[in-house]
Amino acid sequence: MITITEDNDKNNFITSVFKVYCSNGQYGSGSLLSLGGNQYVLTAAHVVCENTNGFLGWTIKSTPTLRPEQFTCYNSLGDSWQVSDIYVFPNYHVTPGFSLADDIALIKLAKLLPLLPAYEIYRDTNEFGKEITTAGWSGKSGFVQFNNSLDMPSSDTTLLYYDDDSTIPADRNNLNSVGVDNEDLLEPGMSGGPNLIDSKIAGINSMMESTYFGRLARVSAYASWIDEVTSGKYSTKDNPVYQPPKTKAEVMLNVPEVNNGYVVNYFLASFNYAVSTDITFDYKTVDGTALENHDYTPVSGRATIHKGESYVVIPVNILGDMLVENTETFSLEVNNFVGYTLPDGIIKLVATHNIIDNDAFSIT
Repeated sequence: MITITEDNDKNNFITSVFKVYCSNGQYGSGSLLSLGGNQYVLTAAHVVCENTNGFLGWTIKSTPTLRPEQFTCYNSLGDSWQVSDIYVFPNYHVTPGFSLADDIALIKLAKLLPLLPAYEIYRDTNEFGKEITTAGWSGKSGFVQFNNSLDMPSSDTTLLYYDDDSTIPADRNNLNSVGVDNEDLLEPGMSGGPNLIDSKIAGINSMMESTYFGRLARVSAYASWIDEVTSGKYSTKDNPVYQPPKTKAEVMLNVPEVNNGYVVNYFLASFNYAVSTDITFDYKTVDGTALENHDYTPVSGRATIHKGESYVVIPVNILGDMLVENTETFSLEVNNFVGYTLPDGIIKLVATHNIIDNDAFSIT
C-alpha cells in the first residue's frame, strides 16, 4: 500500500483522484483512500445520487441513490474500475433552499488497488486558517488543481468554506480576506474532489454557495462514519432504510434493532414555522439504558436551522446484535442556542428514543 505524502502529491494527484462517471451522463470526482486497503473512494453524496439534466442544467436530488453497476471510476492513465457498492451518509439531503447537507459518500470498488497511491483523511479539527490544495475533474478544463485558504468560519461543524480572495475584498462573514492570492473556484465536475491539508483529505468539494464562496464537507466531522464503512464491520444490505423525518409525526420514537450492522434512527429539531434567521445549537447523545458504542454510535456537534427553513435532522446509528435484551433508551440533548431563547428556567431540551430488541423468543 502506498500512502501519499507531500513529496509525491503532485505526481500522484492524477492517478489517485478519480473521475466518477455514471452511465446516465452525470459525473464528478473522488479520491482513493488508504482506509479499507485501497478499495474505497471518498466523494460527494450528490455525485452518486440521481440528478436530472434539464434546460437549466443539473437539478440535484437527494434520492434515489443510483445503482453501483451504473458507475465506473477512471484516472488520467486510462485505467478504469467497476463499483461494487455505494454508501451515502444517512442524513444527506437537499434543503428547501437547494443547499446540500451532509454531502459525503463512499464508493467501494470491485477490487483492491494496492499498487496505487492512496490518501489518508485529516482527523484534526484545526482546519480554519490553513491553506489547502483543491483538486478534481472539470468538464471544461480536464484535471484541475489549485491552492485555497480555509479563511471563512462556519457555525456548522460539518462544513468548511473558502472564498475567492483575489476577486472580492471580504468574505461572507465580513472578515478581511487572507491567505493565498489568486484563489480559484470550483468548476462543474469537481464535486467530490479532495481538499488537502498536509497531504490528507480535509474537505470534499460540495458546491459553490455563491459566485465567490466554495463550500466543502468537513471530513473530520465524518471520520467515525468513514471508519465504520471502510472497516467492513457493518453491513446494511439487508437492513431497513428509514427516511429522514420532516414532521414530528414522522419521527420513529421506537426503532427495531437489527441483527448485524446498523440501522439509522433520526432525531428532529424543528419549529412550526420557517425561521427568519439562522438558529444554531449544540447537540449530543446521552446514555439511558442503552450504552454508546455498544447499542448506538454516539454523536455530538453543532447544528443549524438555516433561515427560511423549519427543521434539521440528526442521525444516529443503532447497532445490531444477536443478544436477548430488554427495550433500551437513549436521548439527544440540545442547548447553547444562538438566534433563539429558551423559556425561562430551561437550559436544555431532551428527546428520548427506544431501541426495541428483536432477539427474544416469542409466540404470537
